[in-house]
Amino acid sequence: MAILITAASHMGGTGWTEHLEKIPQAALAGGILGLAIGYSRFSRRVATWIAIAYTTFFIPWQLGLLITDATSWNERLTILYARLYWSTQQFLTNRPVTDPLLFVASMLLLFWTISLSAGYLQTRYGRPWLPLLIGGISIVVVDIYHPTLGQKGTALATYIVLSLLLLTLLYYQRNATQWERNATAVDMETEFNLGKWALGLAVAMVLLAWNGANLTASVIEAPEGSKWLRSSWISLRKRMENLFAPLRGPAVISVQVYSSNLSLGTGVSVSEDVVFTAQASQPRPEGAVYYWRAYTYDEYRNGIWRNTFEAEEPFEAGEFLTSPNLYRDRTMIEFSIKVQRHLETLFAPAIPLTIDRPVTALIDQRPLPEVPPLETLAIKVEPLLNPGERYTVQSLVANPTEADLRAAGRDYPDWIRERYLDVPTPYSLSKLAGMIVGDLDNPYDQVMAITRYLRENYVYSATIPTPPRDRDPILWFLFDLKRGFCNYYATAEVLLVRSLGIPARLAVGYAQGEPDPTNTQFTVRQKHSHAWPEVYFPGIGWVEFEPTSAQPQIVRPSGTSLEEALPPPVANPVAPNTRELAEQFNRLEEAEIDRNNTLTPSPPLVAFIQRLWPFLLLALGVLGLVYAVLRLAQTVRTTPERSLPVYLEQQLINRGWHAPGWLRFWANYVRLTPMERLFLQFELISHIFHSMAQPGMTAEERVRALVKHYPWLEAPATRFLSEYEKAIYSPYASDLTTARHTLKDLWREAIRYRFKFKTHPDAPESSHL
Repeated sequence: MAILITAASHMGGTGWTEHLEKIPQAALAGGILGLAIGYSRFSRRVATWIAIAYTTFFIPWQLGLLITDATSWNERLTILYARLYWSTQQFLTNRPVTDPLLFVASMLLLFWTISLSAGYLQTRYGRPWLPLLIGGISIVVVDIYHPTLGQKGTALATYIVLSLLLLTLLYYQRNATQWERNATAVDMETEFNLGKWALGLAVAMVLLAWNGANLTASVIEAPEGSKWLRSSWISLRKRMENLFAPLRGPAVISVQVYSSNLSLGTGVSVSEDVVFTAQASQPRPEGAVYYWRAYTYDEYRNGIWRNTFEAEEPFEAGEFLTSPNLYRDRTMIEFSIKVQRHLETLFAPAIPLTIDRPVTALIDQRPLPEVPPLETLAIKVEPLLNPGERYTVQSLVANPTEADLRAAGRDYPDWIRERYLDVPTPYSLSKLAGMIVGDLDNPYDQVMAITRYLRENYVYSATIPTPPRDRDPILWFLFDLKRGFCNYYATAEVLLVRSLGIPARLAVGYAQGEPDPTNTQFTVRQKHSHAWPEVYFPGIGWVEFEPTSAQPQIVRPSGTSLEEALPPPVANPVAPNTRELAEQFNRLEEAEIDRNNTLTPSPPLVAFIQRLWPFLLLALGVLGLVYAVLRLAQTVRTTPERSLPVYLEQQLINRGWHAPGWLRFWANYVRLTPMERLFLQFELISHIFHSMAQPGMTAEERVRALVKHYPWLEAPATRFLSEYEKAIYSPYASDLTTARHTLKDLWREAIRYRFKFKTHPDAPESSHL
């Protein structure tokens, strides 16, 4: 009963609508009734009718208590029937349900029914598994639709632990009944030991479930054959969302959750659904583009971006999220953001300064508690924001000119150098970056050259094939595929820029969206989901760039009239065009060698080793398994009592348990001598020949029965019998080799006989009797 109350309380804790606190009450009442009916002497049919009668009374009674605008119960039931009827009609016609009463009634009936069934099945039959399975599924569904509860995972963990403990208890009780019937002496600590092992197994499973999601940083693309399953699930989920439509919690619409890991992925289809609208306090500065940042990442490894920052701190409404004096020439603009879906991570452009509600922020450094952090990397809010809610954020927006960016220089702070210059494959990327920028030496000109190169030489594609396992996805994108979406464009620019010694990072969130004519209101849709590079300039801070060819190019003011008249610096003027540059680098990349050329293996050898090492690990695993099997076989031959099946059987018997048949057979076989195992083969051969051997016959009588009907088998059968009797009944040593060769001859004759081949001059044409 406690198990299902856990599931009911999990549903009641969502806060999706009013009166959900009645669900745990219904589960408790249903469980008590089920236990009472189970302990009674009523037949199954009578018990079923009693349960139906109580259900018919209890559910309308509880729902009628929710109708407060009527006095008599006749009026309450009439209103209840009408509301449920119209809500059911809306659901069956695939329209959003407008009344939450149908959801409350469905959950009351569900948890009342499974609790009543579980109590009855447990006390009457000791098998409450189907109701418990349904309760577990309800927890999983709640976790899917309510991301905050799903991330905690405490309800599912508690449910698993209690379910395994119940399974252990029922198993012990079933065996205890058999022990009492058979007058079997049982160790007093048996129940304690069994519970201890069950609890340990439950905890291990829970820890594995909690950490399993962290073993992979992204969802692996499903095979083509499973697309119908995904589409069916989406269709079912959309239909069920009609039932959830009147609820107010974070379950109606799925939430895009940003985490510390980001996979480059293969692309997904996006919709026209509005995520939020933003109202700015003043028009957008000329040349500025708003990027609604949600999360930033600083470390890249083989297709996975990670945010290595771990400091999360709570901030009160209006408290500085970032030092306001850290960067110069920034304009503070206030944005009022109205969300149209449930949000856990808040979006803000540029550098968020303050926000009008308590939040938890992922920060970089905070030297003193009273000093604002150096920067805020992500902002989360709990509870989640509901559709229609607003939050106001003040951001420091930069609109530097090209002259400002060129004059920024390379005097980067240490905290920037430590985090944002790491490149996993520096040789490959630095060679390409060097060929792109040519003789350019100013960081801004170098970044712009790389941006133009990516925009001009790579084709935008919303989806791409799965990257090969033996190649870094970015190198594959740059030198082989040459098409992709924003994750690949932005990652390529970040790594190329870093290879030149310029700090950069990856940011994700949404592009600017659709501005109104006044450039003060922006409508951001799901299709505007985006990733972009941000490059650090001393004194100015992080500046956005746009290498993705599907996005509008960022055009910044030049800053001086002289520069407006001069053409921009040309990247690598020696190269005729960037396409020829790419082809030239492809030829170099194929023959790439290490910088030192002598200290490390050449890339072909490295690639060969990378392809070979999984097979080496597999071979080592197979060899280890073979070694373990050989050692086990040696142990069985020398000391059968130390073998695994004998040990398991003995442990079960010592605790008064009944060993399963397969284990008894295995243990008995291990106890046999080598010659006795050979005799088992002889009995099987006799069975193939349909020998008339009877139970209780000696070995000699079995051989004579076989030879009587199949005289051409007399020679090998007699030789085998001679060696068998030596081994079993005489002090003389037998020859196992001779016995095995004799059995091979008998097996050969048995197979030919089975397929009706004539094997001996004395054998009949059809040997079947």
